[in-house]
Amino acid sequence: MISFLIGLLLTGVLFYTALIYANSAMLLLGFALAALVVLAFFVCFLRKSRVRCSMEVPIRMTEKDRPVVLRLLTESRGLFPLGKLKYRIRVENRFLPGKRQRWLKGEGVWSGEEAFEYRMEPRGCGSYEVRLEGVRVYDLTGLFYLQKRLRSYGSFLVLPRLEEIRVTMTEGTRNFFGESDVYDDVRPGYDRSETFRIRPFQNGDKLQSIHWKLSAKMDDLVVREDSLPKACPVVLFLVSRTRKKPSPERVGAFLSLAGSISFSLMDAGCPHYVVWYSAGRGDILRLRVDSEEGLYLFLSCYLEDASGDGEREIGERYREKYRGERYLHSLTLNGELELYKNKELLARFGEKSWQEERKGLEILL
Repeated sequence: MISFLIGLLLTGVLFYTALIYANSAMLLLGFALAALVVLAFFVCFLRKSRVRCSMEVPIRMTEKDRPVVLRLLTESRGLFPLGKLKYRIRVENRFLPGKRQRWLKGEGVWSGEEAFEYRMEPRGCGSYEVRLEGVRVYDLTGLFYLQKRLRSYGSFLVLPRLEEIRVTMTEGTRNFFGESDVYDDVRPGYDRSETFRIRPFQNGDKLQSIHWKLSAKMDDLVVREDSLPKACPVVLFLVSRTRKKPSPERVGAFLSLAGSISFSLMDAGCPHYVVWYSAGRGDILRLRVDSEEGLYLFLSCYLEDASGDGEREIGERYREKYRGERYLHSLTLNGELELYKNKELLARFGEKSWQEERKGLEILL
């Protein structure tokens, strides 16, 4: 609409100048510009009323330093083909302040539906929301336009880069016993609520372990072995709040360190819980990580749902919510890139030098 106001203002200036100086050529130019503005408005109005736009993000998850492709679907249902187009999108990263606005140029749509692809370079790791907020429809000259508001959303996750950190486990951590709803599929244990396996009776087995009912059916002595709960000896607390204004480098370092610590614990055979404050639930949330599937589930959930609010005394919140549950060690990573083990400072990282600094770090559990 601004382009038409400028056109009308310029038309008025031409008419005013022509009347002052009695210039017929300038007067004719004013009439021509006025006719052009009216015709352009008519064409843009028809195009605007017949255009339909939406946005798709084909890839839901990607890695750092890889571009993301946006698909803009544009449909023209009028007699006049669409020429010059401009799309307005806003990009927001949950972990970074502010929003960025972009204008993307579109190609002509003669009839039906056309899909345009644009490659976008994310600023860093995190959870991104992309909004298609409007489209500018231009006239035949490409000078005048009308803008149509749109509401189309898309989102994607940019996973952090994972680096290996040395983890050494003691026998106490390796053979930690505790309550869990996950059981060892290799070794039997002491939990009588779950059956590990049924096997024939052997010399040395206790009489209490004989499954008498099943032995009577099978006409032979069989033994019921109990399951071994796979408890988590380590809890990793993530506190993203920081005193400084978060930057893409600091956020990327924090997310990479959080993922790297969890990955290294998993790779060393140490099942653990990752705990953070969930903005969606208004409470702390924990996920168990003991496999690659659990690791990527944690990363995706944390990127989508983490918040800097309500993180103070997260350890106390955890103990209140899971009373009676034991663990051996706690690891806490905060937004200042400080790593604590059982409330003792273990390492302090730089946002640009953390990859080199993690090589000299050993987490002894």
